[in-house]
Amino acid sequence: MGSSSNFTFGGDARSSVPRPVQREISHQIDNTVERLEIGNNTRDERIDVLEAKATRNATQIKAIEAQGLRRDNERHDLSAALQKVEGELTDKIKEAKLSAAGASKVAQAAANTAEESKLIATQASEKTRVLSLDLARTKSALEQQKRDHAHDFEELNAALARQKAGADGLENERWAVLEAAIEDKVKEQLSCRELKLEPEGDSLSAAQIVPLRTLMDELSSAQER
Repeated sequence: MGSSSNFTFGGDARSSVPRPVQREISHQIDNTVERLEIGNNTRDERIDVLEAKATRNATQIKAIEAQGLRRDNERHDLSAALQKVEGELTDKIKEAKLSAAGASKVAQAAANTAEESKLIATQASEKTRVLSLDLARTKSALEQQKRDHAHDFEELNAALARQKAGADGLENERWAVLEAAIEDKVKEQLSCRELKLEPEGDSLSAAQIVPLRTLMDELSSAQER
């Protein structure tokens, strides 16, 4: 939105309106436009902050999803390793049983190996159970975080929409105040019997006062520039 410091009255308005009145109206318009520009800058800064926060939340959600995928891969690798160990233990038990048929010493060794294998299998099973519980808790926590971040993201989007709507409403309200101020100024001049704003002391008739519509047209032209 550009400044209206170059605002001028067109046509015969330049010669019919006293210069002090022109300067006063131009000054009021400049002040109002400056306040509108400051309000727009503040609104844009708030929108940028909300959009940056929404971007950070989206990045955090992606990081959580990636972490969950890594946990799934780790669980898959652990399951494969356990299956390999179980297969090796099964093979050793079979070999021990075959060797036990030849001698009791070998059978005893096989029994010892079987006990060790059972102990290892029990320990592995317990570790698997603990890991499964940990993975379940982690997955539940990650899902809850994902829901929380999704909820925060929705709230941010809603806040952004409300912020934009509020800013647009505020801008319309300020323009309405500006129009009312200009209209009051013109009505005030129309009600005066004699204006002593020029050195010559000339008075202005109602026909010499710029109509409100002309002032508003000039205001719109200056705002577009």
